[in-house]
Amino acid sequence: SLILHYPADKAEVLGVTLGDQNIPVQHDASNGTLRIGWFDVLPMHLKEGDPLFTLKLRTTSSLINGESITFLLAHDPLIELADGANMVIPAAVLNIGTIESSVGIEKPTLAEDNNIGLMNYPNPFNSHTTFAYHIPVDGKVVLEVYDLLGRKVAEPVNETQTAGDYTFTVDTGDLRPGVYTATLRLTTQGATMSRSIKIVSHK
Repeated sequence: SLILHYPADKAEVLGVTLGDQNIPVQHDASNGTLRIGWFDVLPMHLKEGDPLFTLKLRTTSSLINGESITFLLAHDPLIELADGANMVIPAAVLNIGTIESSVGIEKPTLAEDNNIGLMNYPNPFNSHTTFAYHIPVDGKVVLEVYDLLGRKVAEPVNETQTAGDYTFTVDTGDLRPGVYTATLRLTTQGATMSRSIKIVSHK
């Protein structure tokens, strides 16, 4: 059983499924608290980094560029994770992704012109996603994708580019379902600027 807190003014929980499968899980979401209960005589076999649950959400208000929706694990004695022998797993660690606003096909908008911008759509995505980014000056541009364990799983861009806006579509068929971090770095005249966003593969 799990209890999570989330911003009810920003998101509505439409469903909870098991792992990366389309199997509904009993849950209750109200007033910013999500309660998930699941039990099966057949245990799930998970490796580190595998998804335990997948949440289907809908935003309930317009998010500004860069605003995020975060789910936090509650401090509650009712929270319990057990193994296949029904033994409670002590000190279990869960990674919960942060969902950042990424709606529409607009180019990134920046509060200041001397910053870099990065977004992707759709997000979550299935077999492909489109990255859009802005660099304010010429320089070496590197876009890398990391999994929850910090391992680099893709490097779609690694080249020198001129200042401007860029969009390109990436085949993500090799990515397993889960939450990843996409980081854009711009190096110019010995200085480096970076921008990171969370992206979600949902097959």
